[in-house]
Amino acid sequence: MRRILTSPPAPRRWRRRRAARIALAAALVIAAPVVARQSPAEVPAPPTAVPRHHADNRNVRVVPVPLADPSVADLLSAGDLVDLIGTVDPDSPGGPLVIARAARVADTPSGRGGSRSILVEVPESDAARVASHAAGTPLAILVHG
Repeated sequence: MRRILTSPPAPRRWRRRRAARIALAAALVIAAPVVARQSPAEVPAPPTAVPRHHADNRNVRVVPVPLADPSVADLLSAGDLVDLIGTVDPDSPGGPLVIARAARVADTPSGRGGSRSILVEVPESDAARVASHAAGTPLAILVHG
């Protein structure tokens, strides 16, 4: 004789939560056309962000940078100037690759699992390059005195 195994019925709280999620989804679907018909004057405008400026008055972006030596982050504070140093530059034999000069430290959040990153402000024109290098490998830093 063949026996069909079924899972036990879900507890009541799971069923209540599922019913609440379904009801919320249905309410959102019903309310969407009403919200979409509101004129722009009725919808409050989002707050505008105040652009940050670099020392030479250029717009800056905040980029997270993983550190090659996580303990260095304990020595940094917001406002410090650092140079970001990457791996060896393929164009200059044996020389280090300077990714950004005079980047301002925005924050030094605490890290987890032995790794640590800092947030640095770099000029808008350099932000993509710094982010792409930082995504590949941790970077070393030189602190300005």
